[in-house]
Amino acid sequence: MEYNPSDILLLLENLDAETPVVYGSRFLGHMENMSGLHRYGNLMLTGLTNMLFGLKITDMETCYKLMAKEVYSQLDIQSDRFNMEPEITAKIARMGYNIVEIGITYRGRDFAEGKKISWKDGFSAVYALLKFRFGKIGKKVKVVEKGIGDHL
Repeated sequence: MEYNPSDILLLLENLDAETPVVYGSRFLGHMENMSGLHRYGNLMLTGLTNMLFGLKITDMETCYKLMAKEVYSQLDIQSDRFNMEPEITAKIARMGYNIVEIGITYRGRDFAEGKKISWKDGFSAVYALLKFRFGKIGKKVKVVEKGIGDHL
C-alpha cells in the first residue's frame, strides 16, 4: 500500500551486469505522508550505514531492493524483522558491490492504516548495522574488506 508496484520496472531497467544492485529511494522520488519520526529515523540509519560502510546512499530502509541472482545467492539472511534491511545492505557493502539508487513513489501509512515499524525497530537496526559491520556475516558471503570509499 505504500509503494507503487510499477516502480519495480524502473529498478529492473537499471539492473545489468555493471549494476547488479539497485535500490528504490523514496528520498530521490515522490514521497507523501512519511511521519517526521520515520523520516528522521531513516535519515539517521542511512547516515550511519554510509559512515560504517563507506556508501553514499539516501534510503537504506527502502523496501525496494533489487539484485542479481549472483548477489542474492551469496546472502545468508539471519534477520526476521525490519532489521533485515540493514543486514542486506551491510552484506552487500561488505561484498564490495556498489548500490545504485532510483527514485520511486512512496505514500506513507500511519498505524491506524497498518504501519508496523516503530522506534524500537530503529534500535534493532543500529544493532544489526554494528553486528554486520564488525562481526562475522554468515557462511555464504565472501567478504571483500576495502577501505572507506574504495568500492564507490
